[in-house]
This record gives sequence, structure tokens and C-alpha cells, in this order.
Amino acid sequence: MPKPNAKIATGIGADVREIDNPQYASWFVQDQAIIAALLSSMTEEVLAQVTRCANTSNELCTSRQTMFSAQHRGNSIQIRTQLSKTKKGDMTALEFYHKMTSLVDTMANIGHPMTDEEVIGYILAGLGPGHGDLVSAITVMSNQNLVTLPDFYSYLIAHEA
Repeated sequence: MPKPNAKIATGIGADVREIDNPQYASWFVQDQAIIAALLSSMTEEVLAQVTRCANTSNELCTSRQTMFSAQHRGNSIQIRTQLSKTKKGDMTALEFYHKMTSLVDTMANIGHPMTDEEVIGYILAGLGPGHGDLVSAITVMSNQNLVTLPDFYSYLIAHEA
């Protein structure tokens, strides 16, 4: 709900005067409840950054968004680097898949969702030399039609078995 003016004009011509806007009081109570709910869900570190610059719930959300957007850009680069450097090594295919999809979920949570094709590319790159035949098969299949992440998961587990 947009913030209404605290005062409104009433009357016509020379009889115009300002009075309290009856909608403002209702809006203010609702907005304070929203602020309280938002603040109660924040960590102390976030509270310290946002409370001093927010008078309305909209300002609070905007402040929080601004604060996290710079962090998210940096986090996105860091997570993509992790995705490109993570190798299966001694992990099972299931463990490796879950580790990679956990990083992918983090990307989505910070506002940078990835396509199945991107995720599959990162996972294939981290599998190592023992999975060359799977890499070749997925590459051929993806050229013919889109391989989804659930499909890929099935192929990965079947290949390891």
C-alpha cells in the first residue's frame, strides 16, 4: 500500500484547510506492523545496517535490497568459481551432484538462477576422466534435444551403478 499523505485539503476556494488524513493512521499502524515483522526476522548484523535508514517498510525493504545486491554480485562470482573448481574426486556421484546443486540453489536464492544446461555443464566438467563416456553421451543427447537436470541425475546415477 503506498504511503498516503498525513494531511489532506478539504473545502473549496477560500475555505480550503488541511485536516488529518483518516487513511494515514490506518496505514501507519499497518506499516509499523510490517516493519516489526521484518525486523524480527533479521540477524543483528543486518539490523545494524538497515534500521537507521528506514522510516517505512518500503524504505526498509529498499535499504535491505541495496545492501544485499552488492554482496550478491560478489557472491555470484564466488559461487560460479566454486562450481567450476569443484571436482568429484572421491565423492559418490550422489554426493557430488548434491554438492553442486546446493551451490546452484544458492545462486537462485541470491537472484541468479541457472539453467539446467549451465548446471549440467558444470557437473560434467567436474566429473573427471572416469566419466568420459557419460560426458560424450550427454553432449550428443543435448545436441538433439534438451536434457533436463532430473534426466541428467538419472543418467549420472545409472552410470555410477
